[in-house]
Amino acid sequence: MQTTGDIRAGGDGVDQAYRIEAWQTLYSTLCGASAALAGLLFIATSVHIQAIAKIEGLRIRAAANTFLIMVLVAEAGFVLLPQHPAVLGAEICLSAALILAAFIWARRGLHRTGRRINRRGWVQLLLVAIGIAGGVSLAVRWGGGMFLVTTQFFATVGFVMFNAYSLLMAAEVEEDREKIAQSSRA
Repeated sequence: MQTTGDIRAGGDGVDQAYRIEAWQTLYSTLCGASAALAGLLFIATSVHIQAIAKIEGLRIRAAANTFLIMVLVAEAGFVLLPQHPAVLGAEICLSAALILAAFIWARRGLHRTGRRINRRGWVQLLLVAIGIAGGVSLAVRWGGGMFLVTTQFFATVGFVMFNAYSLLMAAEVEEDREKIAQSSRA
């Protein structure tokens, strides 16, 4: 594994940040794990669907969370495709743009409920920025490349897990409120 030379100066070495094939074993695992996580989140959301369906904010968060994990599955799949780093960079930027579009859609929906951007929203915007930086870095072969992309990937998985936990806790609280209301009417 030689890494001598400077790519920007036309050297003959290849930096690990831009050798996509060096990352494919990791991303093969991440793709399967993300797909499994998507299935588990779908089941967990389905178990609490009545409580989630009653509150617009919970519906929006569940939809956004599902979308985020599916974008991660697609990103992992993009890394597995044999392609030039610039093409992968464009696909990663497109993924980040889709996440940004989902963020805007979710925030508009939450705005209707009277809520403002909270810390989760700012974290999501930071993850989008890291994704765009990683994609651009791959395209121009300068900067962190796959290290940025992978950082964004792992951070987004953590974000999705935290968001799923808080979503399911809110659904559980709603279900408990409903049970208390039913028992007080009886």
